[in-house]
Amino acid sequence: LRADLSASPRQGIDSIDVELIALPSGEDTDIIWYGWDFNGNGTIDLAGAELGTVTNTFGPGFHSVSLSISNASMESASILKTDYIHVAPSVIYVSTTGTHASPFIDWTTAATSIHAAVDMALDTSEIRVGSGIYGITEPVVLDKAVHLRSVSGPESTIVTRIGSGVFRIASVVHAGAVL
Repeated sequence: LRADLSASPRQGIDSIDVELIALPSGEDTDIIWYGWDFNGNGTIDLAGAELGTVTNTFGPGFHSVSLSISNASMESASILKTDYIHVAPSVIYVSTTGTHASPFIDWTTAATSIHAAVDMALDTSEIRVGSGIYGITEPVVLDKAVHLRSVSGPESTIVTRIGSGVFRIASVVHAGAVL
């Protein structure tokens, strides 16, 4: 017995309802028990028979999903898909004084790295960068339709290279990206 799963949609902004489908394979796919873990913490959140297709609501963050199954032959299998669901906040915060607690939804939990905020973002996300000096070791690449802006203006928000090497501070490669 082998376990797999699919999900749709796998990305969204702020909150998405995701349909998850169990995809068992092997000789005996008469599944009598399903166990779903929607946050990848090892604890089953939903279990029972007839749960081959379920829906779960996910808020901002990267979410790991696991599925455990058992068949009528008493075989079992499981699968973990790490960071399988990605829900970006509509507004992502960056601050030199943030706690860097993903998904960076306010000034207190703000990312301390512009790169981390860009990685969390999806198309239509706005990244608000607070006052301060931000050091980078590689270019900030805007390859999705995000808006990256300083909340206090260029005189208060400075991005600088760290270490040796010459590279661009930012590269805007998506037509919908705004810097």
